Amino acid sequence: MRNKNVLDSIISKYKAQPIGSGYKDIIVKREYMKNFIMDILYEEFNIYAIGWFEYCKTLDTENQLGMGGSLSIFYEGWFSEICFTDDFPFRINLTGNITEKYNTVMDHIKSINFHGNTFENTEILIPAFYLDVPDDWYNIYVDENGYLNSEYHRENKNGVRPYFA
Repeated sequence: MRNKNVLDSIISKYKAQPIGSGYKDIIVKREYMKNFIMDILYEEFNIYAIGWFEYCKTLDTENQLGMGGSLSIFYEGWFSEICFTDDFPFRINLTGNITEKYNTVMDHIKSINFHGNTFENTEILIPAFYLDVPDDWYNIYVDENGYLNSEYHRENKNGVRPYFA
């Protein structure tokens, strides 16, 4: 049975960052990605789509592939959202046992090709997972109104920087 507290503990464990107030576009750095996927599937959450972000290592790093995006609440830099055309499949359909579902997700990740940039040859490409959960579930980083908790605000030389880069 899916449980919000379990989901929140998985997100915290892997320093995963949902964009917005819910559980869509959950950005997970490469070093945590495989374990995150396994834990999500083991706990019977459905990954129904994968989006893509470019990780920019510092606040001053210019994005190469993406548009604007969100500051990382765990790492030094920020995430720049990459928009694909309809010719790249966004949604995925998971069926079978956990191993089969995991393999489907990994095959989808390995199939990304954005103007010659693939997951294998472009270190800055970071997946973001869309989970099928109730719409009224807010993620652990926002308050009851859907705003980023103040403990996750970042400061720069000009003072508090907003959630978005």
